[in-house]
Amino acid sequence: MNFHDANDVTIHPNYNPTNLHNNLAILHLVQQVPYTPVQLPPENPGPSPVYLYYGFGTTNPNNNDALPNILQQAQTIELPVPECQRYFGNQLVTNASWCCAAAFNMGLCNGDQGGPLLHFHNHHLVGIASFWMTPCNSGFPNVFVRISHYVEWIRQVTGA
Repeated sequence: MNFHDANDVTIHPNYNPTNLHNNLAILHLVQQVPYTPVQLPPENPGPSPVYLYYGFGTTNPNNNDALPNILQQAQTIELPVPECQRYFGNQLVTNASWCCAAAFNMGLCNGDQGGPLLHFHNHHLVGIASFWMTPCNSGFPNVFVRISHYVEWIRQVTGA
């Protein structure tokens, strides 16, 4: 695992820490690193039977120090926004959210914030891990920032 220093961060100008709307930031690294650019989604990325998410979050919801040494991956399916709002309410989950089902003992947990959600077939970045219900890994949905709502802002900040 490699670590890279950031010398600046651009937080979305409309970020709201109370309801986590616009929960998105761009890190500006000190040095350039070799990478393959992420594929941003079109306005409507199209359905996928399965999505993939990744993270280095804790693997034990009772122990925040139980961090994995290897990147964890899980598959999930999308839940309609109205169904997700039944769990979190319409103040937290909006059309700018991407809600995904979670399996018992598998889901986002502490340390996974900011991790990617990828379209299974074309690997477009469709979401960024935002929040979940506690305790994590309890089978409740995971909520991601819906990247298609922010492509213009991302391109403006990154110059891409």
